[in-house]
Amino acid sequence: MSDVILNLDYHDPRFASVPSATTLAIVLHAHGSTSENMAHVKDAVQDAVGKENVDIYSPTLPYSDPLDTTGADEIVLRLVADLDAIWSEKLGGYGKVVFVGHSLGVVISRRVFLVGSLNPPDYDKEFKRRDELYEKVLDQRKRQPKLKGLPDEKVLPCEWAPKVERLILLASWDKGWSVSPRTSWYYSIGLNALASSAV
Repeated sequence: MSDVILNLDYHDPRFASVPSATTLAIVLHAHGSTSENMAHVKDAVQDAVGKENVDIYSPTLPYSDPLDTTGADEIVLRLVADLDAIWSEKLGGYGKVVFVGHSLGVVISRRVFLVGSLNPPDYDKEFKRRDELYEKVLDQRKRQPKLKGLPDEKVLPCEWAPKVERLILLASWDKGWSVSPRTSWYYSIGLNALASSAV
């Protein structure tokens, strides 16, 4: 293993590149948690892919501090920049990319993947810009020396985006919930209060 010195916005002190790695795994933690709390997930990724076959990027993000006010858009943009830097450092890139998110990390990882990718064509075969971060990601990537002067269609998608094979979503609330009358009154009141505060 060789330590990679990269100018990453979110430093992962344990990120080290394995020369034989063909997979890049991005592991993002939950709100109020840290990268260290995802150790068992990182171990599972290494067991599944093979320790010598995977590089794991798992930084501690600003929302580890519940009082931090860094916006989600800024976190996403900085993660895209980090992935670009990691990708450019790896000669030939990686064969595949896997995102693993826990709770809020799920929402962030999905957004990072989507803004790094081109939107699929609509029925009229035209690509549409549906994401308000599209222009920001485009501007950010155009500052890279190798992408300066290229037309927009050559700047996105990010090199790593087409290699994403899997998004693993752990304990996410992205499918919603329902309050069953069969649950206890205490549980039902709590979920109803949570639902009304989220609206």
